[in-house]
Amino acid sequence: MGAEVDGMVVQVIAEGHPVPQGTLVRSPHGGLYYPRALKLWREQVAAQARIEMRGLPLIRSRCHANLRFYVTDAVKGVVIEDDELVVGFSARKDAVEPGHVERVDFSFNIVEA
Repeated sequence: MGAEVDGMVVQVIAEGHPVPQGTLVRSPHGGLYYPRALKLWREQVAAQARIEMRGLPLIRSRCHANLRFYVTDAVKGVVIEDDELVVGFSARKDAVEPGHVERVDFSFNIVEA
């Protein structure tokens, strides 16, 4: 494909219940596999992304990804009363430095008391 388009913006909205990459599941026969729901979710997101690309070239430069999350159930009842109270996200992706462990850091800042 051709060169990137400066300022290119592609918006992809994939409706449905998101399925996290998660870990492999062990089958009754001992094999490991990703759940079928994950495969279907990824196919749905990819199909919608193909439609939105409309023949545009792949992004091959550093870029920002803007994400909107609608579910934060993992911390509901542990850190926050209800995940509907989360009204914004700030996200950053860093490379894992050699000798360090992959992780997820999160914090909550109260915006309205």
